[in-house]
This record gives sequence, C-alpha cells and structure tokens, in this order.
Amino acid sequence: MPNPPFLRWFLVLAAFLACSPAALAGPPKKPAKVKLTAVWVMPVRLKGEGLDPKLAQTLGKVMVEELKGLGVFDILGGDAVKAKTKALKAKKILVPGCEEKTGCVQAVGRTLAAKLFFHMQIGRAQEGITITLRTFDVKTGKLLRQAAERADERPEDLERATRWASRQVSSPVVTTMLKGKGRLTVNCAEAGANLYLNGKSFGTNLGKGFKVSAGVFDVVVKKEGFEPFHDVVVVRPADDRVVEASLQAVDRRAAPADVVAAADKPADKPADKPVDKPKDDLPAWAVFDKAKPADGGAKPAGGDAAKPADKPADKPRVADKPKVIAKPEDKPAPFLPTQDPPEETRDDEGGAFYETWWFWTVVGAVVVGAGVGLGVGLGMGGEGGNDVGSAALSWQ
Repeated sequence: MPNPPFLRWFLVLAAFLACSPAALAGPPKKPAKVKLTAVWVMPVRLKGEGLDPKLAQTLGKVMVEELKGLGVFDILGGDAVKAKTKALKAKKILVPGCEEKTGCVQAVGRTLAAKLFFHMQIGRAQEGITITLRTFDVKTGKLLRQAAERADERPEDLERATRWASRQVSSPVVTTMLKGKGRLTVNCAEAGANLYLNGKSFGTNLGKGFKVSAGVFDVVVKKEGFEPFHDVVVVRPADDRVVEASLQAVDRRAAPADVVAAADKPADKPADKPVDKPKDDLPAWAVFDKAKPADGGAKPAGGDAAKPADKPADKPRVADKPKVIAKPEDKPAPFLPTQDPPEETRDDEGGAFYETWWFWTVVGAVVVGAGVGLGVGLGMGGEGGNDVGSAALSWQ
C-alpha cells in the first residue's frame, strides 16, 4: 500500500529535527553548583563624631544581605563563631585594628576557617557620610580590594551606597566563581549620550547588547547639560540584564539669576551706608574721633552735618602729626642748661674766679715781686761804680 504524501513529509521533518544541533547536543546542562567562599564579616568601625552606633548594625545587616545575594559567599556566623571570636579576644589575638595587622588577619582567619575578611568603616565626611569596604586575603593577610561610596544621611541613600560598595569589592570573586557569559544592555532616551562600563568608554553604543563575562559592572551614562546616571549591577551567567538610564536635565537658566542676585547683595550694602543713613551719622571709621572735640556734643543735623565727616579725614594728617613730633622735642629739655656760662669758669663753690682767695694771692705775689724788682733796679742805677754792691746783688 503506497504511503500517503503527508506521511512522507512527516518522516522527512522528523529526520531533520533529529539531526539538528540542538537535538545532537542533548538536554540543556544545569549550571554547575558554585562552591561558596567562606568569609567573615569583621565588626563595623565608626569613625567620626555624632555617628549613631545603631547605624553600624543597620548597614552591617545590609552588607551581609547583599553578599549573600551574590551567590558566591558563605557568611560565617552563629554561636560557634561568636564563641571562637570571644576566645580570640580573651587571648588578645583578635584586637582592635586587626584588619591593619597581617599576623592578626592570618591567625583569626585560620581559627575561623575563613578565606576572606570583609571590613566596613563608616566615617563622617564634609558632606554626608562615607562608607568604605575592604576585603582581606586570610592566606597572605593582605588587602585585596577597596571601595568607597558617599551618601547623605537619608536611610535609602545609605543603603544604596552600602550595596554598591559591597558589589564593587566582591567583583573579583564573582568573576572567578561565576564562570560563564551574560548579556548587558544599557538604554537611554537621550541621543548622543556616552556610555562608560567600569571606567572604560564605549562611546554612544546605547541600546546595544554586550556579551560580557559574569561579574560586577559600574555603569555611567553622561551627556552635556544633564546630570550623570550611575549604577552598579551584577551580571550572572546566562543573564540578559537591561539597565534603563534616565538623565535629568540641568536647569541652567536659574544660574545667571543666582549669580546676579549674589553679586548685587554685597554691592548694595556699601552703597546704602552714605545714601540711606541720616546725614548726621558719621562714617564707621570716624566714631573714634567723635569724642575728641572740646565741647563734646554732636553737631545738629543740617547744612553743617557734612563737616564732621571732613574733619576726621584731616585730623590724622595735620593735627596728629605735630603731637608725634612734639614728643621727641621735649626729650632734649634736660640739656638746655648747656646755653649758660661754662661750668669750668667757676670754682667748686659756684663763685667767679676773681672772687677766690688764690686769685688774690697770686695778684699780691705779682705786685710784691714787681715792687721789689723795681726797688732793686733803682738802687743799682744809683751805685753804678761800686763793684762790691754789684757782687752782693748777684748773690741775692
């Protein structure tokens, strides 16, 4: 009995499907089970004033939840771990700042049977709060990766920063443990925007799917005149991850008005002082000169009100200078007696030289000597021929 035509086509189609690659490959393989990495989350450190200790507990729980969701970590905890850490503290092996000491990380890690340590620090920043996460390798005791995110004090923003930092420090482990490829697509309604993945520019290739290895990706979309879009996402094997980047336009029209308003405020203040104040008010720098006039009263308002403003300007230049010059001129006053008769012309008692006893003694001696000399001269002149008298006079 001949086979009907539809039966022949059915057999051909069945043979074709049986020989297809999908059929030859067999049923899809289940993803291999990932061997989890044992990690210990160290106590959260608060650095800065005014930080609530409850914040450490809240963000610590968020970090543990995010690490568990990545599917590659086994978070050590429970009563057994608490008992071990208590014993390590008693032996002073687990001490504050253990993450900074290689030996401490290695000793504690071996006791807890952990391969990685996660440490979170919450610090006060100039604007908001900084959340810093670090991972340490127990075998070497060295730092593996570090990530920091800033946030304001809103709970939702603090949670966002904690999750982003947790993903970033876990990126090497996720890429190593989750072997396979995924797909990442970033869409943006703004034409001409630039895409950056993990800091690398991909131009304007938005809306196109990228075949990427499993891991953590830092997604940034930028365009001039818009606020940047930022997100940190995880792509697992066989995932088709789509990110919708929404850009918010920057309102630049308000900026010039703000600048003008800010510029006008300081400019108006000095202009108001001489214009808006009453005429009888003196400038601020003339307040110290207001009490100097002898009458001590303020001048009435009127046409002479402007005069006090002019006088203080002249006083520092004219009236104050003579006072400064007069003071050094008074200093030589003790030397004015140098203009009187010299002191060396007076004796010890202060009298004139012709009033002293020694002056008149000298005068008397001169007079007596002159008289004797005169008498002898006259006597010799009367006895000029007597040799004896001449000899006697020479002996005297």
